[in-house]
Amino acid sequence: MGLGDWLEESVQRYREQSPARATKRTGQELWKGVLRRLPNPSGKVIWQRDWDVLVVLDACRYDVFEQSYGTAAWLDSVESVRSVGSSSPEWMDNTFHSQYREELSQTVYVTGNPHSRDHLSSGLLSNVDEVWQDTWDDNLGTIRPESITARAVQQYRERTPERLIVHYMQPHWPYVPNPVMDGFYPETVIGDGSTSNPFDRQNIGVLSREEHLKRYRENLHHVVEHLRETLLVGINAQNVVLTADHGELFGEYGLYKHPGNIPLPAVRRVPWAETSASAESSYDIPVEAIQSDAHDRDRQEQLRDLGYLE
Repeated sequence: MGLGDWLEESVQRYREQSPARATKRTGQELWKGVLRRLPNPSGKVIWQRDWDVLVVLDACRYDVFEQSYGTAAWLDSVESVRSVGSSSPEWMDNTFHSQYREELSQTVYVTGNPHSRDHLSSGLLSNVDEVWQDTWDDNLGTIRPESITARAVQQYRERTPERLIVHYMQPHWPYVPNPVMDGFYPETVIGDGSTSNPFDRQNIGVLSREEHLKRYRENLHHVVEHLRETLLVGINAQNVVLTADHGELFGEYGLYKHPGNIPLPAVRRVPWAETSASAESSYDIPVEAIQSDAHDRDRQEQLRDLGYLE
């Protein structure tokens, strides 16, 4: 965003919002612009590490993951790594780059993140299963982990790829087990003034940081416990890694969510947790989770559900 764009958006903000709210948001946008001009060392791409199955937990902070699973017996190791992006589009652009053509050609990518449509180069990956296109939960405004797992296991069993990436949307908001405002409806996310978005609510002081992190942590537990009980017993893989595309800001340095090209640790430090998977019990793929039904939900609405669009 250039200075002209910032000024134009600032003027519009003062027209639509209270002076206090507009001033705070305008200052935050200016601060993000400053941060984007600071040195921002790149992290290590996933292809420079060993793994057979990579589980991507969208917007998962290292510190929150480590507090919950740092000593978990089912994990062989838990460490932090620097992500190659502070947002999903940035992570995808740097991860699915043509310079990694050989690695990509041996990899199947199963994803619930709608950014895949604009940030994956055609023909580089062995196969791409964009689960978000036909199993979106309109009431929650996100894609449930059950659908991702079902399609990932199906891809693994049918294609037996050299490498498999499984991209869950949790712990990214909306929070499945405990939504903000005791219920979430996508149509209520209407822009800057919305108080349905938990980050907007925290930013204006309606939601405390402690309560917000509690909901976020519950969402992390929801997806991790799910994949432990399903994905890790539905496939066989010696080296499974749980990681994230980026982290999340809960007011650190006065910022929220996960703006792109930001060097702050809260959005750049992500977990790298190693384990294994063994199909020791029978995991029956739910038929409703793998069938591709016509989906009339607009992708712009899906991105708005996730807080990417105002």
